[in-house]
Amino acid sequence: MRKNGDLRDDEKRFPTGKIIVISIAAAFVMGIIGGIVFRIVGDSRAEARRDGIASAPVIDEIPGAENTDTEARNEVSTVQLTTSDISPLVDSVMPTVVSIKCATVETYQGFFGQPYSREAEASGTGFIIGQDGRQILLATNNHVIENSKKIEVTFCDDTVAEAEVKCADEAYDLAVITVDVRDLEESTIATIKIAQLGDSDKMEVGDMTIAIGNALGYGQSVTVGHVSAVDREVTVDGRTMTLLQTDAAINPGNSGGPLLNIYGEVIGINSVKHASYEVEG
Repeated sequence: MRKNGDLRDDEKRFPTGKIIVISIAAAFVMGIIGGIVFRIVGDSRAEARRDGIASAPVIDEIPGAENTDTEARNEVSTVQLTTSDISPLVDSVMPTVVSIKCATVETYQGFFGQPYSREAEASGTGFIIGQDGRQILLATNNHVIENSKKIEVTFCDDTVAEAEVKCADEAYDLAVITVDVRDLEESTIATIKIAQLGDSDKMEVGDMTIAIGNALGYGQSVTVGHVSAVDREVTVDGRTMTLLQTDAAINPGNSGGPLLNIYGEVIGINSVKHASYEVEG
């Protein structure tokens, strides 16, 4: 789902009367993430070493990163394969997810053609994909943070911190934003976790999916569905993308949030929602 981070974006991208179909979740292209995200992590670490920031009084690793090991995955998968209760998985993943609030400036055209602007607020979601000695790195959608004057991130313990855009790719609707570790209390750093990335290429039609996101800006909520189709081609704003389709409910504000498999691994970013009177799920 190349979802929209807020009502404003969804209304722009999918105005009334447009032919719209199903809910779609953007499959992670691991090469893209490698280029946009993990390269950032490596560059940031090298930068931190050069700047001497590694010696700063910050926690070097986020507790919970060890959850990405095989033992933890097996433990979660055993629970998920033997029960329909996904609450243990959700509890383990929530510390990786953040709510995003952006202050933006909207430009409109007046009745006589004159432009005018007004401030607006947009909401979206992101998740933690890494950290170095200086920054927490979060992945989200480009459309969530584009044209933002200010970006605020709310972590799972309700701590709010200001974020900056590290890099963004409009074509793939991906962005990486950062939060300075020194702006966070040690208690927050001890609570949050780094998300575990899975492989969307291994997903098959019928596999269970779990979407987490800041729906309507109310805070994190969870919806569950299945993979409806793989390699679904969708054209948005003149760009055709090959996406992973799910019937998990996606709403404005879910944009940038993780789509998970039954192991709690991120296999997509909720990016596009299609809806119409003729479509269910």
